[in-house]
Amino acid sequence: MHQVGNQYIDKLLIYKAAIKPMRSYGIELWGCASKSNIFILQRSQSKILRALTNAPWYVTNHTLHTYFIIPYVSDVIHERINKHYNNLEAHPNPLLEPLLQPINTRRLKNYKIILY
Repeated sequence: MHQVGNQYIDKLLIYKAAIKPMRSYGIELWGCASKSNIFILQRSQSKILRALTNAPWYVTNHTLHTYFIIPYVSDVIHERINKHYNNLEAHPNPLLEPLLQPINTRRLKNYKIILY
């Protein structure tokens, strides 16, 4: 990582052109995924970055992400969700308005049990 040559630029171009679009397709739906599933995506992204750059073990994932200007998966998810929500708000179709309302249905009801 001491040198930024064509070797890293070419590998990152492959990442940005082939891998990132496949991962980003439908990423708005990952907003309702559990944190553990999002962490799995983040781990795979970090492993791909390490493999592309041949980074040694002492280089942190944060360093890789900031050095190559690649956002974390959770940041991309939040950014795309906000963009999707703003597009829904600005859409002229009135049938999309219920999608903006929060759903308050709970699957499980919490009952307080009073023991005497």
